[in-house]
Amino acid sequence: MEQSQLIELIKTLSPEEKSHLLGFASLNYFNSSRSKKHIVPLLSLCVELPLHEPDFHLDKHEFYKQIFGDQAFVDGKLDKIMVDAQKVVRAFLITQRYFRPENEFQRQMDFAEEVRLRGLNNRHKNLMERIRLYQQNYPYRDVKYFFNQFQFETSVHYVESIFNSQKDDLNIPNVLHATETYYYIRRVALLSRYLLQLVLAKLHIPDFIQEHINTLEVPQRCLDASPQLSINYQIFKGLKRGFLEMPEINALFEVLKKHEKEMDREAVQEMYTHLRNFAVLLAHQDRRNLEIHHTLHEIHLLNLEQGLLLYEGKLSWSRYLGIVDNALKINKIEWANEFIETYKDRLFGDQNAKEVYKLMKAQYYFSIGEFDQCLSILPDSFQHLDLLLWCRRIELKALFELQSDLFSFKLDAFKMFLSRTSPKLLSENQHRMNLDFLNMLFQLFASIPGDKTRADTLSKRLNDKKLAAEWLWLSKKVKALYP
Repeated sequence: MEQSQLIELIKTLSPEEKSHLLGFASLNYFNSSRSKKHIVPLLSLCVELPLHEPDFHLDKHEFYKQIFGDQAFVDGKLDKIMVDAQKVVRAFLITQRYFRPENEFQRQMDFAEEVRLRGLNNRHKNLMERIRLYQQNYPYRDVKYFFNQFQFETSVHYVESIFNSQKDDLNIPNVLHATETYYYIRRVALLSRYLLQLVLAKLHIPDFIQEHINTLEVPQRCLDASPQLSINYQIFKGLKRGFLEMPEINALFEVLKKHEKEMDREAVQEMYTHLRNFAVLLAHQDRRNLEIHHTLHEIHLLNLEQGLLLYEGKLSWSRYLGIVDNALKINKIEWANEFIETYKDRLFGDQNAKEVYKLMKAQYYFSIGEFDQCLSILPDSFQHLDLLLWCRRIELKALFELQSDLFSFKLDAFKMFLSRTSPKLLSENQHRMNLDFLNMLFQLFASIPGDKTRADTLSKRLNDKKLAAEWLWLSKKVKALYP
């Protein structure tokens, strides 16, 4: 019984919803089945049961007795009533959803249409004017606005077609503009997400999708009508090329700041995610350019202030790592330490949270030259491979700085680990960037400071390995070899 749809739905209800459900179920309009007299008692019993307790078990015969008293058990009778009760819960949830504040426009449109069908034409005209004003005052020119506008203009067109005076355009231009703009907003957003997914997964691109990507051109009238579409179109073009240059990133950042109040929170959140991804990608391509890290730090500061990096007050550990790592690269050391401490108890994933905190604290100690302290706080292991690799790299860097006797042993152990790790767990790029790091680190360890020829050789080799992990730190170590 615990697996029935009725029980699963009731488990999701809040205490307030449970109370409202019982009142809803007493309405004949929504509870009109032949078994209606049993449905309210059944639901009353269900909402009082301790369904979330792990050891709780529903006994079908006991449940039957609670509803039917001492009547003889009839197989299938309780199941039938539970199906009817589930229909009442379904109607309750749909009705509740319909009357949410965000569905105000749809309710107005539905009521206006109902009034029109009942022949109250003047009332219908007044209601449509009210809806027009509602749309004019809607704060965003986003996908929801243009979808609603499409419905509104279509309704106007339908009425004008019925009473066609053969003197006007039947509102067709307005219908087409709303339809066209809505279409391009959806098309650009979906293609942008698809291009981003191609970065994360190896996908076969269907011919018609490739055609969409190759031929997409958004009319200027649509771009002018919607800041969301205009910004998303810039993002799409960047994803299509695979990157944005530094001036383009700065321009996109400024446009987002200018128009973010004209878009809903979800759209702004998605656009800033794209912006941060462009910045990180450029930082990987141009390791010497610290300007991008300063810009990324500005974006992080703004997004933290806006709450755009949090979900239900929590921060993902990957964002936690990225924010700290970026700040340390531009010597925002004390800010990074304050951030580490502020958000250490607000991370998603209890399994990794403590270890991630220790990893970032070790990174901080390394940045201020406390190498022994760095090694003492490093976690012993991680279940997540990326975190384990990061941990081992920090360990090697600290041992290198201390000129520890353990360095060579740990270096060989890391190389052995990489050689034995399956390609299914470690991508070719991940393997290459870590192997390049190890090879450069070994050559640095074997070099004598003051040897300009050796320093020139290592500098050239490092420039040829732009994807090597810890590239900025390796670059500093190479510079330190020069006399």
